[in-house]
Amino acid sequence: KGSFYFNPLTDSPGTPQDRQQYPASYPCNKWPSLKLPEFEKKAKQMGVLMKDVVVHLSKHIDAFAKKKNENYTASLYDAMKSTE
Repeated sequence: KGSFYFNPLTDSPGTPQDRQQYPASYPCNKWPSLKLPEFEKKAKQMGVLMKDVVVHLSKHIDAFAKKKNENYTASLYDAMKSTE
C-alpha cells in the first residue's frame, strides 16, 4: 500500500525558512510526471476548486455565526481567502 500527499495550491508551501525548520510540515511537491503526465495539472485544478469552495463557504459560516452570536467577529472569510 502506498500513499501520495501534495499541497494542491503551491509546489513550495511556506517560506524557505519554514521548510528548513519544519521539513515534515512544509514538504515541496514531487509529481509523478513521467508515469502520470496529466496528474499534476488536474490535481492543481482540483486544488483551486477546493479552495474556492472553502472561501465561498467561509462567508456563509461567518454570517451564520454572527447571526447566532452577536459578539462573533467575522474573520474566517479573510483567513481562508489568504490561506496558501
